[in-house]
Amino acid sequence: MEYEHSPEIKMLRQTVREFVDKEIRPIARAIDEEERVPFETLKKAAELGLLGVPFPERYGGLELGITGYCVLMEEINRVCASHATIIGAHSQLAAMSIYLGGTEQQKETYLRALIEGRMWGAWALTEPNAGSDAAHIQTTADHRFVHPLGTLGRCSWSSANLCRRWIQCRSLADAALRRSRNSLHRRNPKRLRTKRNHRAKGA
Repeated sequence: MEYEHSPEIKMLRQTVREFVDKEIRPIARAIDEEERVPFETLKKAAELGLLGVPFPERYGGLELGITGYCVLMEEINRVCASHATIIGAHSQLAAMSIYLGGTEQQKETYLRALIEGRMWGAWALTEPNAGSDAAHIQTTADHRFVHPLGTLGRCSWSSANLCRRWIQCRSLADAALRRSRNSLHRRNPKRLRTKRNHRAKGA
């Protein structure tokens, strides 16, 4: 059985390859040596729609699914893993979590902004005693204080269990998603919260 990509996926690959060779390849070594976030190329990626490859058009995405996302990552990783890691975390850990688990209001407020590159997303999961095994996280949310949009400004978190050891892309993020439990007695931690942060100039 032969499998061939659709014309849309082929066009995406060509577009990403040209973008990577023209914009990313010349600075790939330098950004690693300087340990800096390449906002100039990330902004250009957003303008091409590359931050919204798998998402529906109704939210500003390209609606090319997980296949399109895989092609995107393949082409970027071919030249620069740093760009791929930032875009991958932003798109799949932050934006995709809102798309799959957020309310419609959260999607309109945050998902569209993340896809358009007006906001950058972070993912807060790892705790001292839990990392990729998300079922064992201990952070809990008190829903009596949750704002309709889920912002942390009006949400009370269990201070005894708030510690995060690793937050993916926290230094560059405008919005951070924190994974939490409804209760420590439940094994299904699926509540989603977003947090507005202020990125320091030049970060």
